[in-house]
Amino acid sequence: MERAERASERAAKAAERAAEAADRAAEREERERNAERGSRDNRQRDSNAGSEFASASAGSVGAMPDPDDLNSSSGSSSGSNSGSDHDDAVDVEDNSGHGSGDDDDKDDEDTEDSDDQDEQRDRQGVIVPVENDDVGNPYREGELVIMSDDTGLIARAEAQGFGVLEARELVSIGSIVARLRRPEGVSSREALEMLRAQEPASPSGYNYIYRPAGNGSDEPFEEQRSGASGKRVNGSRVGVIDGFSASSVADWPVERLIEEPALNGHGEAVTAILLRELSDAYSVKPDHLMLLDVMRRHGDTAAADVTALVVAFDRLVTARIDLVNLSLAGPDHPALGRAIQMSLRAGMVIVAAVGNEGPAAPPAFPAAYDGVVGVAAVDRAGRPYLYSGRGPQVDIAALGEEQSPAGSGRELIGTSYAAPRVSAMLAGERVTGGQASLDALLAAFTEDAGAPGRDPVYGLGILSSGPKINLALTAEGN
Repeated sequence: MERAERASERAAKAAERAAEAADRAAEREERERNAERGSRDNRQRDSNAGSEFASASAGSVGAMPDPDDLNSSSGSSSGSNSGSDHDDAVDVEDNSGHGSGDDDDKDDEDTEDSDDQDEQRDRQGVIVPVENDDVGNPYREGELVIMSDDTGLIARAEAQGFGVLEARELVSIGSIVARLRRPEGVSSREALEMLRAQEPASPSGYNYIYRPAGNGSDEPFEEQRSGASGKRVNGSRVGVIDGFSASSVADWPVERLIEEPALNGHGEAVTAILLRELSDAYSVKPDHLMLLDVMRRHGDTAAADVTALVVAFDRLVTARIDLVNLSLAGPDHPALGRAIQMSLRAGMVIVAAVGNEGPAAPPAFPAAYDGVVGVAAVDRAGRPYLYSGRGPQVDIAALGEEQSPAGSGRELIGTSYAAPRVSAMLAGERVTGGQASLDALLAAFTEDAGAPGRDPVYGLGILSSGPKINLALTAEGN
């Protein structure tokens, strides 16, 4: 009870500071407008005086400079801080999360110039500002994400001083997901407390980063190595949420859900494994394959964020996708958790890599959500991959080593490349007439390893090449 009261008090104080910051911003904006009006009046007076002088000197040799040209530098300077550029500049603040308070206009101009330079470096992939939550999980600096059935939250958030960086309509799993910038003058933690106090029924949190669960590949993808042969099976609808450098894979188009994509080839390698395993084991390929690019450039690497993942699941549910593979891993987020649960309720099977942060790392998401098939990695000898995640989120293990699909001989390692093997087995069994439950399929296609029974290293066991039990009898028993 005391903790809730303290949180409420902090949220109230943060709201007061946000209101004060908004008042100061309004005052500065009013001063800028007054300065701009004064500059226009001066230019008009100078123009009139110049016209009179020119008329009186009509017989003189040479031309006088245009009075507007003489005053153009003054006019442009007075208006340089107005308009939409200010909103963009807010995107890069110092990691302390606190505004400048009652600094004068000169400090504001210097800060905005510096912010513009930082933002330009961000766009060029040099730096991407991040903060860390209380346990060290990185998120995009100053950004929050909220998912709601009430589109009115946008107006309420703006009234509190939040900037709206992105608002996306959700067709199947809700009404809206919004990416917000914290109000000026408050920290990200205070901003989150404000948002949750204002919108307690809507899942919200920091805009966390989700990285590939394996060493990526930016090499060109060669379609002939995709293993995309075989006949299409009606009704098989598979999705891959990842990052892609190509515009299509095995004739299936890539749909980019973000601006400035990283164009990372990680998704091509993951998709190539899935298609090859389907072809080799079942001689089929999907009737429909939806490839969703969610990775933005993040410095010299690539990463997805909460907004992109929520939008991706909405697209998959709308398209009636049966099974999706995610070889990405990151922290828990209430909005992502809700999107996952709504997708599961729609009948989707979700397979996800457990991540490569090592045995002692906390569970990674979305693999750790209830109902998601979490996949660990082993080497060709069946030994656990050194950096594979461990814990109750591990449902099954599979081979996590793969040659690069670009044919360069580069070795790809990680849980990223174990997950699509499990996805291929589940998709192949389901689309070729199998009626066994998900649990029965996982149990049937695993060879026990490690401690007897389910364990935190291998889950139910290592993915095998064929079922150990009669799945038809299992299906009848269900």
